[in-house]
Amino acid sequence: MSGAEVLGIISAVISIADATFKLYSAAKDEAGLPPNFKTVATKLPLISKLLEDAERFVEDGADEGLFLTLMPIVTDCNQKATQLQQLFERVIAAKDDSRFERYVKAARTIGKGGRVETLMKAILEDLHLLTMEFPRAVSRRGQENLTGAIEEASKMEPSLPDGFENASSFANYGSGAQNVNTGAGSLYNHQNNGPGNQYVGTNYIGSSNDFTAFGDNNFRFQAEMIKGSVNIYPGQAAPQYQAEEHEACLRDLFITDPLDGKQQLKRKKGDRAAGTCEWILGTEQMTAWLGSRKHQDSESHANKVLWLHGNPGTGKSTLAIFLTDELSTAFSATDGKSLAYFFCDSAFDTRRTATSVIRGLLLQLIKQHPPLLRHVLEKYNERKAKLFESFDALWAIFIKAADDKDTGRKYFIIDALDECEADSQKTLLHQLRDTFHSPDAPSNIQFFLTSRPYPEIRKYLSSFTRMDFSCFPDAKRDIDRYIKERVEHLDYTEKMKARVTEILKYKAAGTFLWVGIACKELEDIPSKDAISVLEAMPSDLHALYERLFSAALKKEREKDTIRLILCFVAVSQRPLTLLELSEACRLRQDEDDEDTRTQFMREVEGVLDNIGYDFDGEKEYAETWDFVEQHRSAVLKLLLNNHLTDINAKDKYGASPLHCVKYKNNKAPETVKLLIERGADISATNDQGQTALHLACSQGSLGSVPALVKKVADFAAVDLEGRNAIHYAAQSGNTDLVKILAQKCPATLVATRDKRGRNALHHLVSDPWLADEDAIESLVSAGVSVKDLDDEGESPLSLYLSDSMPMPGRTAGVVRQFFQFGSDSSFRTRGEGLNLAHLHAYKSREVQSDVLQTLNEFGVDLTAKDCDGRTLLHHCAIGGSLTEPAFHFLREEVGIDEHVQDHHGQVPLQYATEEKRKKCDLDAFDSHRWLVTERILIGTTESPQATRQEL
Repeated sequence: MSGAEVLGIISAVISIADATFKLYSAAKDEAGLPPNFKTVATKLPLISKLLEDAERFVEDGADEGLFLTLMPIVTDCNQKATQLQQLFERVIAAKDDSRFERYVKAARTIGKGGRVETLMKAILEDLHLLTMEFPRAVSRRGQENLTGAIEEASKMEPSLPDGFENASSFANYGSGAQNVNTGAGSLYNHQNNGPGNQYVGTNYIGSSNDFTAFGDNNFRFQAEMIKGSVNIYPGQAAPQYQAEEHEACLRDLFITDPLDGKQQLKRKKGDRAAGTCEWILGTEQMTAWLGSRKHQDSESHANKVLWLHGNPGTGKSTLAIFLTDELSTAFSATDGKSLAYFFCDSAFDTRRTATSVIRGLLLQLIKQHPPLLRHVLEKYNERKAKLFESFDALWAIFIKAADDKDTGRKYFIIDALDECEADSQKTLLHQLRDTFHSPDAPSNIQFFLTSRPYPEIRKYLSSFTRMDFSCFPDAKRDIDRYIKERVEHLDYTEKMKARVTEILKYKAAGTFLWVGIACKELEDIPSKDAISVLEAMPSDLHALYERLFSAALKKEREKDTIRLILCFVAVSQRPLTLLELSEACRLRQDEDDEDTRTQFMREVEGVLDNIGYDFDGEKEYAETWDFVEQHRSAVLKLLLNNHLTDINAKDKYGASPLHCVKYKNNKAPETVKLLIERGADISATNDQGQTALHLACSQGSLGSVPALVKKVADFAAVDLEGRNAIHYAAQSGNTDLVKILAQKCPATLVATRDKRGRNALHHLVSDPWLADEDAIESLVSAGVSVKDLDDEGESPLSLYLSDSMPMPGRTAGVVRQFFQFGSDSSFRTRGEGLNLAHLHAYKSREVQSDVLQTLNEFGVDLTAKDCDGRTLLHHCAIGGSLTEPAFHFLREEVGIDEHVQDHHGQVPLQYATEEKRKKCDLDAFDSHRWLVTERILIGTTESPQATRQEL
C-alpha cells in the first residue's frame, strides 16, 4: 500500500465534490429540486476543504499503517461521492420526466442507501471517522464545522419514504391518487406527490398513547413498531402479539430516561471548556476499544471493557458526556455501530441500581433497533413486569439483544459506577467479569466505565484495559484550559488574571471541582484580595469544604441548627420538604402555624444555599461526621412514633424497613430489635427473594442474626437464585458467623447448592481476600464438599485460584488446606482445558512460587498443556504474571522449556512481547507486568522501578 494510491483517491473525491457543486450552482431552477438537495449541496465545499487538509496530512506522512487505515475510509467516501454526483446529474441535467420522478429512478438504481441525505451523511461520517483516527489530519475549525454539518444532516427529514427502492412500492410519485390501508379496516391513505390535493389518513392497530406521559420526552418509538405494524421477527412469520402487549412491555421496561440524566449532569457541570476531552479519542486504549482498523487486538477480552478511573472532581463525567455526544454523532449515519449510555447518580433511586442501568441501556437499544424488542417479549409474556426486577433475567436478555449480529456492534458507556449502591455495583461488576472471561463471551459488545479508583472496583476490572486519568498529560492540559476559561470571566486586570491563573494551576492538583469552587469564591472578591484568598485556600477538597463551611457558620447564630439539618440531608434517601426537615430536627415544635415554621426553614435554607458549591461533595464530607449515625437512629424513632407509619411498607424493589437496615453498622442489632418490637415481619422478602436474614448474613452482622431467626427453617429460606443464609454468610468473610451457622444448621442445609450449582465454599472463595482457613474447616466439617463443581464446571479451589490478586503468604496455605480436604489435583476447566496451575498463572497479577510448589506437591502437573497446546509459561506470559522465583522454580526444578510452541506456533516470549506492545493497562499499579515478564524470559530482568520509568 502506497501513499500515492491514497492520495489519488482523495484527489478524485475532491474533484467529484467540486464538479457536483458546480453543477448545482449552474442550475437555473433550484427551487424545483426535490427535498434536501439544496442542503446537501451546501455541504460539498466543506467536504472539499476537509479532504484538502487530509491530503496535506498524507503527503507529510510516510507510515504504512497510516495508508492501510485510510484506504478503506477514502474508498468508501469515493463510492458515496460518485453515487451522489450521479443523483445530481440525473436530477438536474436530464430533461426527461419531472425532477422528482428522475430522483426516484436514480435513487432506486443505488438501492436502500440512495436517498440524497443518506449519501451525504455517509460521506460526513467517513470524514468524521478519519478525524477520529487522525485528529491532526484536519484543523480544529474544520472538525467543528464537520460536527455542525453532521448535526444538521442528522436533522434532515427523509426525502423519500421507506420502500422507495422497490419498483412495486405503493407510493405514487406522479399525478393521481393512491389508496393504502396501513391498518385493519377500510380506511384509506391518499397520497399525491404530483399536482392536485392530498389527503392522508391512518388507521393504527391498538392504542396511540403518548409515552411522554411517564416522563420520557424521547420515548416516541417508530409508530409502526409501537402500533404492531412492523415485523420484529425478520426472516420469519411474526407471532400475533397484540400491540397492547408491545406497549405494555415498553412501559414496564422504562424506569428512567438516560438522556434526562445526561442533560441534568450537563446543567450541573456547566459547559465543557473549548478543546477539552478531545484527546481521549486519540489514545491507544480508546482506538482499540472502538475497534479501529489499526488495532487488530480489539477482539481481545481485555479491550471489551475499558475502565477510566480518577479521583473526585477530575473530569470523568464531563469526559463521558463528551464521548456520548461525539460517538452518537459518529454512529448515527452508520448501520454498523450503536451507542447507549447511562449516568449513575446516587441522588436518584432510579439511577443507582444494577437493574436500572441495564434497563436504561436496553431501552436505548430497542429505540435504535426496534426488532430487538423480540428478545424481551419472549420472556415478558411469561413474567410481565416482574421480569425487569430480576438482574439475572435482565442481563441474559440484554446480552442476547446487544450481541445481535444483524444490528451491528454495540458500545455502552456507564459513568460514575461508584455511585451505584454497593450490592448493585458488585453484581454488575461480577457479571461483567464473568461474561467477558467466559469461552463464549459476546464478540459484538464493548463497555466503557468510569469511576473513582476504589479497590472493590479494581478487583473486578483488573484484567481489562484501564486508564488512570492522572497518567495522561492531556488531562492536565484540560485543567489549564478550564482555568483559562474561568479566569476570563473574573473582573480583574490581565496582570492579576495571570497571577490568579498561576496559583490555580499550582493548587488545583488536577481537580476541576477545586478550580470551580475557588473561582466561584473569587467572584465576590476584589482583585486586591484575590491572591491572599487563593493562597489561604487548602488544596485538599475536604479541607476546603471545612474552611468554607466554618466561615459561613461564623456569621450565623443558628450554627447547631445548620449542622443538624445537613446531617439529616446526608442520611435521607430522598429530598425532604421543609416541614419534614423541621419535624425531623424537632425545630420550632412550639409553633403551631405551619407557615411560620416553613418561613423559618426557608431562612436557614438561604444560608445553606450560600455554601452550596457542590452538594455531592458536601454530602460526602458530611457523611464523615461521627454523629450522622446517631441522627439516623433519631429519624427512625421519630417515624416509628408516628401511628401512620407502616412498619412493613415496601419500596419499589420490594424492600421493607428490615431490608434497608445498614447491617455493617454496629448499631444494626439495636435497629433490628426496635423494628421487630414494632411488628416488622422477619419473613418478608424483597423482589430478589431475599429476607432480612440474608442481608444481615451477607454483611456479616453477627449481632443481628439471633433476632431474625425464630426457627431453623428461617435459615433454609432461599432467594430467587437459590442462595440461603449459609451462602450469604460465607460471602461476608465473617469467620465467626460462618462457624456459628455451620454448627447450628443441619448438615444437609449447610451443604445445599444454589441454582448455579455453587455450595457455601464456592461463595466463601468468591472474594479470596476474605477466605479464611478456619471458615473453610468449619464448612467442610459441617458437610460441604470441596469436590462439588458448579454449573460451569468450577470447583471451590479453581474459583479461588482464578482471582487476580491472591494473598501473598496466605494463598499457598489455603490451597494446601483444600487438597488436604480432598480437592481434585487433576481438575481441568471445560472447553479450554486449563488446570489449576494454568488458572493461577493466567488470572493472577504475580505467580507465587510457593503456590506452584504446593500445587506440584499435591500432584498438579505443572508441565501440562491446555487444549491450545499452551504451557504454564504461555499463561504467565499472556497474563503478565511471571516472577523471577517462579521462573527459576519452573525451569530448574520442574524442567519447563520456555521455547516450546503452542498450536499457533507461538512461544511464551512472543505473547509477553505482544501484550507489552498493546500497553493495555497504564495504571502505575501494574503497568510494568508484561515488560517484567518479557525480561525474565529473555534473561535481562531489571527492577520494577526501572521498568515503570521506561514505560
